Amino acid sequence: MEGFAKKGNQQQFKAYYQQLVHQQPQTENLEELTISHIDYLKNEPLRGLIIQKFFAAKQNNIQLQLEVEQNVEIHNPDILSIVRILGILLDNAIEQTAQETEKLVQCAFNLIDEKVIEITIANPATNLTNIDQLFANGYTTKQDHHGFGLTNVQKLVKQNKNLFLETELLKHHLNITLMITGEK
Repeated sequence: MEGFAKKGNQQQFKAYYQQLVHQQPQTENLEELTISHIDYLKNEPLRGLIIQKFFAAKQNNIQLQLEVEQNVEIHNPDILSIVRILGILLDNAIEQTAQETEKLVQCAFNLIDEKVIEITIANPATNLTNIDQLFANGYTTKQDHHGFGLTNVQKLVKQNKNLFLETELLKHHLNITLMITGEK
């Protein structure tokens, strides 16, 4: 999407956006799994992303546990950047968890009040000791990767005055929280 935006190709950008919005991922058997309450997410691109990552995690024998207890609708006009940020964070969490013995990624949506939404993604990270290095340009723990994902997350957050990122390493678990302010 960034490439479309930089090149100014509005038609391709709009077409890709429509694909995201109208994406109809598999949803059968979701009731039995740990992605219940998906209907609480009221943004179609966000719900589609979570379902897509749920199945990606499942393919890697990882449990993606979604925690959302009330309706959450993001009113930020830059919803695609938020979806992109969450996509990168979930991809990283799933890829890291694939290397761990504990196979659980947690994604929690918390409506703090009408103006603040917190989205926290937590995963095991037993070999991580310095969270500051995660955001260094080019840093990666993955073979054949370039280490730009979290750098891109930081750039996207800095470009939007209503987004804040908080990172914490607690008992060998990495918790990254995206805070969205200025809602409604």
